[in-house]
Amino acid sequence: DLENIVLILPQRCIPLIGADFNAWLGSRIGVSLLGRPTVGKFGGTTENWSGAQIRLLLGATEMCALNTLMPIFAGPTWFSPQYSSRPDYICIPTGCKALVEKAYVDYNRGFILQLSKAALLIDHCPLIMQFCYLDWHFDP
Repeated sequence: DLENIVLILPQRCIPLIGADFNAWLGSRIGVSLLGRPTVGKFGGTTENWSGAQIRLLLGATEMCALNTLMPIFAGPTWFSPQYSSRPDYICIPTGCKALVEKAYVDYNRGFILQLSKAALLIDHCPLIMQFCYLDWHFDP
């Protein structure tokens, strides 16, 4: 499973997980065993089962859901004619958050990528993250 894959990576690896987890993380702040934030206060909604599983994964692997920690990155990522939600996340090691230079939901590319030429967004919008890669990194 994903937790085991992350845990057996060599120390020099920086795992970056971008996924449509179909997870809704609640508004409760998450903290790792080392006391670092794993889930932030931005964009929270009622937590579902998938959200609870992702919260456990993040805590066990010292990773964070970046788009819950940054207000500019916390918007919805999936759209339908009836509603929008955020089932998509970029997860990085908690010790690497300082390396992130910018992150945002790219709504413009969302319009370009959707199959229909609808006036409204329908489907997923890409999450963009730019970070400073170092040949060394902080402890996870």
